Amino acid sequence: MESPQPEEEWLDPDWLGKRLTAPPDQVRSKKHRPDAICLYRVRNSLILPRSVVLDAKSGLIKQESAFRNNMSPTIFHGALVKRNGTYSYKGKVGNSDVKEVPKPIYSLDTDWPGAFGHVFLDCLPRAWAVNRAPADVELVSSAKHIKLLNEFLRLLRVKKRVRKLVTPVLAPEAYMADSSIDRKGWIHSAGFEMITRIKETAKKRYEGSWSLPRRIYVSRARTSGRKLSNEPEVERIFEASGFAIVHPETIPLVEQIVLFMNATHVAGPGGSGMHMSLFCNSGCVVGVISSPSWFFNADIVCSQATRIRLVHIVGMQTPEVHQRSQGDFFVDTADVKAFINRYC
Repeated sequence: MESPQPEEEWLDPDWLGKRLTAPPDQVRSKKHRPDAICLYRVRNSLILPRSVVLDAKSGLIKQESAFRNNMSPTIFHGALVKRNGTYSYKGKVGNSDVKEVPKPIYSLDTDWPGAFGHVFLDCLPRAWAVNRAPADVELVSSAKHIKLLNEFLRLLRVKKRVRKLVTPVLAPEAYMADSSIDRKGWIHSAGFEMITRIKETAKKRYEGSWSLPRRIYVSRARTSGRKLSNEPEVERIFEASGFAIVHPETIPLVEQIVLFMNATHVAGPGGSGMHMSLFCNSGCVVGVISSPSWFFNADIVCSQATRIRLVHIVGMQTPEVHQRSQGDFFVDTADVKAFINRYC
């Protein structure tokens, strides 16, 4: 168990644009002091993709599955469905699907394995206790971005590599750790230590010159879902103010981290690319262009890590939006210019 550290002064963001009342599941926790976090060992259990743990005999879902609080008292899990107070797995598990392995396993998983943001803020923060597990433990995850997860582990100087969890696994022992980052409320000291270690290693391994841009705009133009519909115009405004336009999916991870470490100003639409502000240095100004229905409390929590100055520039959803979290939106360019004039 890792004890919690004393609560620090909470840094609230600044706001520009049409600020609306956040949906209930986007209201951040009022509790910012981290809980104690633990490493758990389970026996006689099936480990399923999407961070689900079943009792091998009864088939019942165990509490070590990665449940999380959307808004107390609502408990949520992306791979489970709740009916009449009972949870059941959305997938199917047959006896022929189960793979037995001789070694203990350590799960670095998430209930939303397809999104990089969940790999970054769900899977990676559970790696704080890898070195406390048995030496022969195997790391597993159903995350789509296994390659990036392994790159992060290399930067953490963890020698083991994660293998893809595709079917249920039955191991003599399985280990899973509480996350060292609560995306709605706090970062544990174990999480801070991981962030610091990643930054130190990235700085040593970066082979490029240090003539990096000090102002960067993190574009979502090449990603799907939750598009900023007037992003070309927004990019032109930032570029005219000395911002370099970067597309994270085209840049090696080490270089991405160093870009954020080197920046004095970062801006871009809300999403996993902007969660990389965890690697910014103290005093950096980060402007997140946010959808009005998806406030990204994760960015507010990330801003606590290195005491950056966070500004939410709240846009408006396009009229045809039907999906809240992935719906397209646009931002008033006057608010973008106000951000540049006030903070840059």
